[in-house]
Amino acid sequence: SSVELVTDRVEDKDTPLEFAYAKESIQGQWDADQLREVFMNLLANAIDASDPNSPVKISTELIGGSVESTSTTSKRASSARVIISDRGAGIPEKTLARIFEPFFTTKRRGSGLGLAISRRIVERHGGTLTAESEVGKGTRFKVELPLE
Repeated sequence: SSVELVTDRVEDKDTPLEFAYAKESIQGQWDADQLREVFMNLLANAIDASDPNSPVKISTELIGGSVESTSTTSKRASSARVIISDRGAGIPEKTLARIFEPFFTTKRRGSGLGLAISRRIVERHGGTLTAESEVGKGTRFKVELPLE
């Protein structure tokens, strides 16, 4: 549903969205409205950072185990991971170190609160929000949320 909230941006920049979802259904005890805000913010930032027609990828996976079970053993994933990545200009290291600080922004019209609030929401869910970036190659935001 977060994708639907950024449809105008997707259309304005002709941004192709690539999806790589986990085969297994991912369900947790999370506040859907708050996480929708997180994913909408991350998607909007990825689209804004990308050139027109440059894809943004959304992937999900279960980590920390598997959901396979046999007659003698049963393992269960411990967390879910959502990765939103772009192929934009990337974020310089000095800027990357500050992106989660409240009121820090590189945008003309930005408040500098989107990533700070997003990280706080994810942490309240017992998870983590991290970013990796390489100048000239793009940025990956990784959200990890516990399943229990």
